Amino acid sequence: MGVKPGCPIKYKVKTLSLSKDPISSIGGFRVLPDYDINDLPNDYAGLILIGGMNWFLPEANPIASLVKKAIAENKLVAGICNASVYLGMHGFLNHVKHTSNTLDYLKQYAGTQYTGEANYINDQAVRDNNIVTANGNALWNFAGRFYINWMPQHQKL
Repeated sequence: MGVKPGCPIKYKVKTLSLSKDPISSIGGFRVLPDYDINDLPNDYAGLILIGGMNWFLPEANPIASLVKKAIAENKLVAGICNASVYLGMHGFLNHVKHTSNTLDYLKQYAGTQYTGEANYINDQAVRDNNIVTANGNALWNFAGRFYINWMPQHQKL
């Protein structure tokens, strides 16, 4: 059964990281990833990139190829807080409407690969087709932008 009686669970949340080693968040939340970047199955529905400072480290660069592949396959790619900056750093926001922590912050940290200033929207969260972005304070808005399309038609928020 799904969240609502009679609604089957269509998706399962799985975690992905650079390796399968345990990860601890800034808040102390510990996660053991289900997949590493080399064994992500092809049947995933999308990538949800959470915020944090690690997006600015060179170690995060391999995730860009997964994002590129997901976008090419028309899968959801969602980035909140500094994950939205990461999307900008790799040019993924240049041709879609998007938001981030602020436009100045995005331009400062995304660097020269980011040329999408004309598509920036000063809002909590923005969805343009399968790209969802949000600032770091917009958890519920962020979740709502991608969750709504994954819900069965008869189920309402």
